[in-house]
Amino acid sequence: MQYREEDLRRWRAMHKDRGGSYSWREIAEMEGLSRDAVKNAVRRYEMALEEKGAPSEKEVPSSVPDTEFPDRKERLAPGWGTEFLRKIAAIQRDMKALDTTQTTAHAVINTDLPIGIIFAGDFHVGGRGTDHELLLEDFEMWKALYPAIRVVGMGDYGEHFSGRMARIGVNQHVMPLDVQVETVMDVFTNDEVKHLWLTFLKGNHDGWAGAELSNYVMRMAEKCGVPFLGLGGDLYVTIGKVTYHLALWHRYPGASALNKGNNQRRVRIDHHTPDVVALAHLHNAYMEFGHTGGRDHIGLRCGAYKVTDEHARDVAGNVIADTRMPMVIFNPREKDMLYFEDYRKGVEPLLRLRREWHDHPSFKTDKNRLTALLGAS
Repeated sequence: MQYREEDLRRWRAMHKDRGGSYSWREIAEMEGLSRDAVKNAVRRYEMALEEKGAPSEKEVPSSVPDTEFPDRKERLAPGWGTEFLRKIAAIQRDMKALDTTQTTAHAVINTDLPIGIIFAGDFHVGGRGTDHELLLEDFEMWKALYPAIRVVGMGDYGEHFSGRMARIGVNQHVMPLDVQVETVMDVFTNDEVKHLWLTFLKGNHDGWAGAELSNYVMRMAEKCGVPFLGLGGDLYVTIGKVTYHLALWHRYPGASALNKGNNQRRVRIDHHTPDVVALAHLHNAYMEFGHTGGRDHIGLRCGAYKVTDEHARDVAGNVIADTRMPMVIFNPREKDMLYFEDYRKGVEPLLRLRREWHDHPSFKTDKNRLTALLGAS
C-alpha cells in the first residue's frame, strides 16, 4: 500500500518525537490505520529523504504487508519459560505437601513397661477366601490388649484384583473395590482402634485398587495420626529409654524357596543392621534370630488372613493357610527382645512381664528370682 507524500509529511510533523504532540497509535487512530502501518511508512519516508538529500516527489512504498491480521493471537515473548517453570515448581511444592509418604519415621512410646509390637498384614478384606471372622477376632484381642501392644500394618488391607488381574477378582471378590476401600477405612481407623497403630505400609494389592483409590492407605495413616511409610522404610521406635530400629517392607527382592530368611538378610544389609526386619507378602509366618557384630537381630514375616487362594497355590505353592501374626516384646530399659511367631503365644508372657516389672525389670532370670519361682512351684 502506498501513501501520499503530503500525508507522510503531516504524520511525521504530528509525532511527539519530531516536534508534534501525538504518539504513533494516536495518529493511526485518527487516520483509521494501524499503528505499525503509520510508523513504518514514516520511517521509510525519512530513510528516503536521507538517501536523496531532499523530499521525494513520489509516493513512498510501505513496508507493511498487503494483508494485515489486527487480532491475531501471538505467543508469549521469548523468555517466558523461566517464569513458567517457577509456577510449576510452586504447584509441585503444594502437591508434595499433600503426599505424606516418608521412608524414615520415629515413634515414641512413653512407658517404663515392656511393649509388644504385632506385625500384621495381608488382611485381604473383601476376598472370597479371606477369614473375616478371624480378622475381627484379632481386632477385638488387640483392643483388649492395649496399651500393652501396638500394631504395624504390613500392607494388603484389601483384595483389589483389578486391571489385568480383574479376571481373578471376578471369582475372588465378595465386595466391589470401592466397598473394600470404605470397609477397610472404617474398620482400621475408627476411634476404637486408631490408637493401636504405629505405622502403615502399602502392599501390592493396595496399588491394584487403581489410581483413584490406591492412596487410601495414606489416608488411613492420616486418620490415625501415624507415619505412612509407603512400600517400606525405617521406623525408629523409642520405648522408655531405648530406641529400636525396625526395617519394614511389604515385600523385598531376594525371596528364596530354599532360604526363607534371604529377604530379611538383604533388608538387614541394606538398612544397616536394624534390630528387627519385618516383611509380609508371601502369606507364610516366619521368624529367625541372629547375632551379628555384637548385636542381636530378629527377622520375621507375617502370615495372612486369606486362607483359601487358588492363585497363590498355583503361583507360589502355598498349600496350607498360615494366619499367624508375629509379635516382638521390647524391653524399655535395655536393648533386649523376645519374639513369638504367633502373637497369641506371647500374650501371657507379655502380661506377666508387665505385671511383675517393677519387682523384676528384666527379661532374664537371676538366682534370687529363680529361687522364688521354684519356691512358688
